Amino acid sequence: MINRANKADLWFTTDGDFLIDDAGDLRDTKDADNTFESVRQLIVHRLVCNKNGWQLHPEISAGLDRFVGRGVNDLLLERMRFEIAAALTADGVLSTSDFRVIASEILPGMVIIAVYLVATGLEKPLLSIVYDVAHGSVVKVK
Repeated sequence: MINRANKADLWFTTDGDFLIDDAGDLRDTKDADNTFESVRQLIVHRLVCNKNGWQLHPEISAGLDRFVGRGVNDLLLERMRFEIAAALTADGVLSTSDFRVIASEILPGMVIIAVYLVATGLEKPLLSIVYDVAHGSVVKVK
């Protein structure tokens, strides 16, 4: 299903701002260095948006804001992985066989979440974010 999800899309930042190309037009993902940029953007949006934060599809969000202030332990990390997988498969664009999610505490209250695409030949994660569970903010997106 990854190929179905990987179509040209308007390029936007993690803040939701659209980018402009050199000609002054809206930039699209066809000129990306990353072959799977449109899939990456789909994943980013679902991870960084709070529940009901995406106006077009309020039901599609990992809702990481639900975990704010909780202590990080194995159960919380498993719940985060579950919610991320549910958000990524909510509309059928991706299936659970298309990706794997890793979540691990790297510092007290800081969780790194990495999403890998399966069967694409990519060894690095397509996306990784650092999420501050204590304060409810995305610290870094790569």
